Amino acid sequence: MSKKAVSILLVVIISLLLISYHFYEFLKVFSSNPSDMWSRDLTVGEKNLNMPSPLFWDGGSVYGIWTNDTGFAISQIYPSQMA
Repeated sequence: MSKKAVSILLVVIISLLLISYHFYEFLKVFSSNPSDMWSRDLTVGEKNLNMPSPLFWDGGSVYGIWTNDTGFAISQIYPSQMA
C-alpha cells in the first residue's frame, strides 16, 4: 500500500472511532435522563449527566450552593436579599 492510501485509511478509522464514541456518550446521557422525570428535575435544578447544578430556582428566586469547611451553604442570588 502506498503512504497516501494508509493515511486515508487511518483518517477514516479515527473518524469512525470518534463518531461512535460520541454517539455512545449521547446514548448514555439520553438513557439516563428519562423524559417523564425531566420536568421534576427542572423545577429543582438543572441536570447535567445526573449531577446536580450549584444553581437552583424556587418560585422566582435563584439560590446558589457553595461548599465550605463544614459542608455547604445555600445563598439567595436573585432577587437580592438586600431590598
